[in-house]
Amino acid sequence: MENVLGFKEKDLGFCKSYDTVYQLDENFFKVKKGSKWGFINKLGRDKTPIIYDHIYKFDEEFYKVKKRGKLGLINSEMKEITPIIYDEITSFNNGFAAVQKGDKWGFINKTGKEAIRLIYDFVEKFNWESGFAKVIKDGKWQLVDKTGKELPPSNGICWDYVFFEGMSKVSKELFCGVELEFKKGFINREGKVVIPLIYDWVDRFQDGLAKVQNHGKWGFINNEGKEVVPLIYNNVHMFSEGLCLVEKNAKFGFIDTTGKVVIPLIYDAGNNFEGGLARVYRDDHNSMIHIDKTGTEVTICVGLNAKNKRLSHKKYF
Repeated sequence: MENVLGFKEKDLGFCKSYDTVYQLDENFFKVKKGSKWGFINKLGRDKTPIIYDHIYKFDEEFYKVKKRGKLGLINSEMKEITPIIYDEITSFNNGFAAVQKGDKWGFINKTGKEAIRLIYDFVEKFNWESGFAKVIKDGKWQLVDKTGKELPPSNGICWDYVFFEGMSKVSKELFCGVELEFKKGFINREGKVVIPLIYDWVDRFQDGLAKVQNHGKWGFINNEGKEVVPLIYNNVHMFSEGLCLVEKNAKFGFIDTTGKVVIPLIYDAGNNFEGGLARVYRDDHNSMIHIDKTGTEVTICVGLNAKNKRLSHKKYF
């Protein structure tokens, strides 16, 4: 009689040697004898000694084993890739797993090698986009890359640690006038502040520009920190198809990447360009219009009801 993985009952006589047998796949079994666990193959031969207190499925490639209160990893070939010395092992993320020994943390790679030394008080997982992990050392947050290279201690700066176009947002509590305020700027991948922390809010860089805000007014800076769009708008969108929807004094229009107004701020609401057209509203939201990038009104729909009036402004800006 075949079992679900194709083994015949007569082939499983070795199971009688163990108190508990769990089939892991077509080649390996997890077995228990007395209070200890180990691995055997489909021929009943030991692949590991029966010495572990617990065996846990870790992920598709590894098993986590526990012995005398310590943890280690075994790969899918039933080979120990780490010594059983850790107090905690987190799941792999971007090729690295955080490990703890005593009160210190570091990272191992998928070969089991300690790729980043266990010298940190706390670590977070590696960010897939930036290639950095946030860590705490000597009470200070900083970043570490996959080679173990550290960016300088934050010195009170809060990291975003996601990099876009080589820049990451940072913020710091500063004394401004008579009160403490959080001011924001940008660092590069070396941890150097390249755009001063002078803004109330900053957004990520996209196509060489980032939107920034001070005292309730928005504009754009380039990656050198130059304000290419002055901070004069009540609100700005991100650029789409080379144009950006902006609001000033409750009227909407579009600017280009130099800050030039290319479609006058005469509309009550609007949305971004898509496929060469943008939808805008005027006449107290009573008219919906499609415009092209020159501002030419391509289609006009009038007589929108009161419900659509309320939704239009909320939905599109």
